[in-house]
Amino acid sequence: MKQLKMLTTLALTAVLSLSPAACGGGGKTGKQQAQGQKPAAKKKIVMATSADFPPYEFRDQSKGQNEIVGFDIDIAKRIAGELGYELKIQDMKFNGLLPALQAGRADFAMAGITPTQDRKQNTDFSMVYYESKKGSTPAKAEEQRGTGGAAIAFPKGSQYVSDFNRVLKYMKDSGDMEQLAKKWFEKK
Repeated sequence: MKQLKMLTTLALTAVLSLSPAACGGGGKTGKQQAQGQKPAAKKKIVMATSADFPPYEFRDQSKGQNEIVGFDIDIAKRIAGELGYELKIQDMKFNGLLPALQAGRADFAMAGITPTQDRKQNTDFSMVYYESKKGSTPAKAEEQRGTGGAAIAFPKGSQYVSDFNRVLKYMKDSGDMEQLAKKWFEKK
């Protein structure tokens, strides 16, 4: 009986001592708490884009910086945040986006990309998150990028599609997507 009680106490002590959350650390280890360190960095997710397609994505130099901003960037930041990722943005030519996915240089691509039948042969797509309204994008860009609505492109078989779709659906249902569209497409 004493042995059973001792084994139970030891097992319980071992389990509790290995769980940082049980100590109220909020995900930090005891050493991190004592040294005032932050928990380990978030996992990174890489977005490929072509920052030459306002208002979807473009370089804003108005504040003396060369920051990539736009509708797609705001959406990508929101999704990455919701899923616990740190977003890294890689700018490239539009015709290099899908090859970058296929080569594993990016986890997803956003650049007002229309999920055409031809593109679907080698790329997975999210749900369409924005249907462009006539006149909301330059005619030349519509020819290059299509007019059937914008979706997020992924490498074939990507693990991210369902999670991204879940966040996109939430953004649409909650009105957040509409607010972002107004912010970027109804500028005066």
